[in-house]
Amino acid sequence: MPFTKVKILYLSYNQFTGSVPDLIGFSSLRVLYLGYNQLNGTLPTSIGHLTKLQWLDIGSNSLQGVISEAHLFHLSDLHTLDLSSNSLTFNMSLEWVPPFQLFSLALTSCQLGPHFPSWLRTQKQLKDLDISNSNISDVIPNWFWNLTSPIYTFNISNNQIIGNLPNLTSKFDQPLYIDMSSNYLEGSIPQLPSDLALLDLSNNKFSGSISLLCTVSKSYLVYLDLSNNLLSGHCSWIHSWILGSVWNSTTQQFMAICLFPIFEQNKRLALCDYNNKYGSTMEESSKLNGIQHRFISYFSMLWSIIKRGRNGCLDISNSILSTPHSMIIVGV
Repeated sequence: MPFTKVKILYLSYNQFTGSVPDLIGFSSLRVLYLGYNQLNGTLPTSIGHLTKLQWLDIGSNSLQGVISEAHLFHLSDLHTLDLSSNSLTFNMSLEWVPPFQLFSLALTSCQLGPHFPSWLRTQKQLKDLDISNSNISDVIPNWFWNLTSPIYTFNISNNQIIGNLPNLTSKFDQPLYIDMSSNYLEGSIPQLPSDLALLDLSNNKFSGSISLLCTVSKSYLVYLDLSNNLLSGHCSWIHSWILGSVWNSTTQQFMAICLFPIFEQNKRLALCDYNNKYGSTMEESSKLNGIQHRFISYFSMLWSIIKRGRNGCLDISNSILSTPHSMIIVGV
């Protein structure tokens, strides 16, 4: 088949080495997967001449160098961009307006800072955004909260972001995952969307009461981390919410086995995983410190789903899971 006829090129999860090849002859290419290899060197600007490209994934390699407007200038059909886990530095002019509207953007560990990339304000259809560990040391600009897209996954963790958070109930539509951990955010925890599945605000400077967490539905929430903040107060449903479960192989359901109180002084409760197939309960005590159980299979599975976003799938059929379905981290 002539290269000009190729529409999908899937070469991820191999052990390819060397530089990214010049693909200018692949004029019909719509989907390019080169992630999870051992590619190095710089990304050629010729990638920007693949004018029909819709999906570009070169994440998790060893690329380095600068990404400029020339790399993306002609990619008007692009809707998914993943350059994460490379040593790439974005160098765009403040006035640059991308020719595309992205649905998914993953740039974790790329150098975007110190300011929020101004070109993000043009992206009105984003559903999945990951700009974690991208050397941003800035206040979150107002325009950032006014992106009109219904964002489902949102990760700005491991930066040096400062300031307070606004009411987030109107900023997200059915969010699956919000991670703002390991920044310098402060003030009170704002009102949150009611249907969060994962929320990580750990390692910040939040203070005050956690009462607004009562607006989050316990029916959806499976992971909550508020550790390393200055929080107090309580939320009634957390007091009565089972933090762990046991898999019942007869009913094929998770069974609640114990209750656990909130640690009101936000002291030291690093991780709760009450996976206990024998059905024993944990002593109810607000004086426990340093609980650091590991959860392995459950969270790795959950993380795989999150990282794949809403476009991926994970087959766990014919599996026997004896893992927790809910966990809360409120300490240190």
